[in-house]
Amino acid sequence: MVRIIVGLVGIPFLVWIMLRGGYSFLFFTVTIAALAQWEFYKAARHKGYQPMEWMGIIAGAIYLASVSTVGLVPFSAEFIIGTMVLLTCMAEVFRQRSTALANVMTTIGGFVYIPFMIGFFHLMQHYFLEHYHTGGRLFTVILFAGIWLCDSAAYFSGKFLGKHKLLERVSPKKTWEGAIGGFIFCIAGVYGLSQWLLTPALSPIFIVLTSAIIGTIGQIGDLFESLIKRDAQIKDSSGILPGHGGILDRFDSALFVAPAVWILIMIYHYLELPIW
Repeated sequence: MVRIIVGLVGIPFLVWIMLRGGYSFLFFTVTIAALAQWEFYKAARHKGYQPMEWMGIIAGAIYLASVSTVGLVPFSAEFIIGTMVLLTCMAEVFRQRSTALANVMTTIGGFVYIPFMIGFFHLMQHYFLEHYHTGGRLFTVILFAGIWLCDSAAYFSGKFLGKHKLLERVSPKKTWEGAIGGFIFCIAGVYGLSQWLLTPALSPIFIVLTSAIIGTIGQIGDLFESLIKRDAQIKDSSGILPGHGGILDRFDSALFVAPAVWILIMIYHYLELPIW
């Protein structure tokens, strides 16, 4: 019941934030990134590593603010990433801690895995606004709707039809039947939503490819986060969302979907293929 209540409150709130866009969406992504990084670094400490949480979280917030306001201009992003890596390595020299290699790599990894990946949602909104003057915010809603639909369909398909384990060493409960069910419902749902919400509608081929990315790479993102938890020997990334676990548990698929869809958009852009 708690899980359902959190979902009923959280999903409409998230949709409202995405539709508002601007500084509201920026504040939301910075908050989500900071909490997810805290969970990631906590898992690293559970393994005995000693990441510099403040370094990764502050760099993540600055980076997201940069891509949200600058958009497709790459210079500020390069400056932030380069400065973060340099300062992390320099700080580790003077920390006098054990596991120096793991400390540096987990600090940088928490930045790349979470705020860097989330930043692609901002880049997509800028791209659609600049090139099509519409659709960026609604497209973000469709992406998240596809992720939620895929996750729910995979759960119920696996629960009632699941017989063949997908990757038991990573996530023992996931099955091939669940993954296929999530993929099929994702394609149907994303295609239907795009036709309903976007006028004019997206290119049918583009939206099918987008939904296929969500239905495959999104599920791999879920498996990757399960792999991290299994390696750290923790059940949930945290208990911040009652009935759902942590922020990473809810946004793990989105972290993989955002850069993958951005790559698809860039392929369409450079080949001059129609998205709309």
